[in-house]
Amino acid sequence: IALLNGVILEHTAHFLSFSPAYSTFQVSSFAKEKPVAKFFGHEKLACIASDGVLAVAGTANGYLFVWQVSSGALLKVLNKVHFQQVSALTFNNDYLCSASVDGTVKVWDKHTLVTGENAEPRYSYAAHGLEVVMVRFGLVGDRLCRLFTCSLDSTVLVYDMFDGGMSAKFTFPSPCKCVTVDAMETLMAVGCENGAVYLLDLDSTSNEIVMNMNK
Repeated sequence: IALLNGVILEHTAHFLSFSPAYSTFQVSSFAKEKPVAKFFGHEKLACIASDGVLAVAGTANGYLFVWQVSSGALLKVLNKVHFQQVSALTFNNDYLCSASVDGTVKVWDKHTLVTGENAEPRYSYAAHGLEVVMVRFGLVGDRLCRLFTCSLDSTVLVYDMFDGGMSAKFTFPSPCKCVTVDAMETLMAVGCENGAVYLLDLDSTSNEIVMNMNK
C-alpha cells in the first residue's frame, strides 16, 4: 500500500518512510514512536517499494538500491538503470518494476536482485512520451501477469509478462496520475489530472471509456 514518501508493509504493523532530501529511509511500527530500523544509501531517494523481504529505493540519478528488510544489509546497487530520476517502483512475487521521469519502464527478475549475478532487465520499454507516475502488476498470474503503466502523456499501457508484449493502450483526455484494477482484472480505474476517474472494461476489445466519474 503506497503512502506519500512511503509504503505500508502488507500483513504487518510496519511501514517504510523516507525524506527526498536524504539518502536514508526507515522502518517504523504503528505501535512504537521510534523507528525500528534505518537503511543507508549513497544517493537522494525518490521512491521506495517493498515486498516485506526486500526493500528497493530509486534515486534522483536513476540508481536502484536493494536492501534485505530483516537485516538492513545492502544487497545490491544497480547503477544508472534509468537516465533520469526513478519515479515509480512496484513488486509482485516474481518481478520488480522500475519506471522513470524519462518515460522508460524496466522489469527485473526478483531473484537477480539477491544473487551475485549481474542484474539485467527482463523487459525494457520506452513507449511513454512523458514521466511514468505509477506502475502496477495485475493480481492474476505472477509470472504470467499483466503490467499497467500510467503516464503524464495521458496514456495507460498494458504489457503481458508472458512474452513482454504490449497488449493494450488507453488514451485519456488529461495526464494520468494513478491506475488500479479489480482482483479479476476485468475493470480498470484511472485517475487523471483533471480530477476525473475513468472506468474501463478490460474484457472489451474497444478500449473505450465505459464511465467518466467527474469530480
